[in-house]
Amino acid sequence: MGCDIHVRIECRDGMGNWHKVPFHTQYDVDYPSKYSPVEENSILVDGLNRRNYNFFAVLANGRNETWSDRIPPIAEPRGLPSDLSGRGVDADGCHMGSDYDWEFGDHSLSYITLQELLDYSWDQIIINRGFVSDEFVNGWDGKTPPSSYAGWSNRGQQVEWQNTVKGMVGAHIFESIIPTLRQLGDPEDVRLVFGFDS
Repeated sequence: MGCDIHVRIECRDGMGNWHKVPFHTQYDVDYPSKYSPVEENSILVDGLNRRNYNFFAVLANGRNETWSDRIPPIAEPRGLPSDLSGRGVDADGCHMGSDYDWEFGDHSLSYITLQELLDYSWDQIIINRGFVSDEFVNGWDGKTPPSSYAGWSNRGQQVEWQNTVKGMVGAHIFESIIPTLRQLGDPEDVRLVFGFDS
């Protein structure tokens, strides 16, 4: 079974209060849904809620060591922040439980600031493992990360290669997500609040 992230962006105002920042992805634009319409004044942050186990590992040790050595997380899950915006009531004004399961998934609830993302050591070297075809191995230099591999297979060969954490999480984190978050304010005043489902 796969694991997905449930994420909210929040910004802190000059009074110290956190506010939810509505966001949408390109998928929401391309495939509009009456069940999750794009909110008014919502910003485009493409890929933020994409299934990316390496990014989950960086955020809060989620699905770590799936196809590589352990990626050092920014922090172990911290739970939801005590000053989470809208705590206690939902959009209809109904009282909610303190765990917000309906919004943040089943487990590993946490939060990180944009400053923590910026300060993270993205150039750390990690050993990756995967199964590739015999044909690939015959022409492989032993260093270049395979463009495609399987976590497990009864065919081909398991190989190892080095990569940076930055290379493992993907370019969209640095080309789309972080630049968009930087536009929202001081990095200490912008945070992601999130959890995961199985």
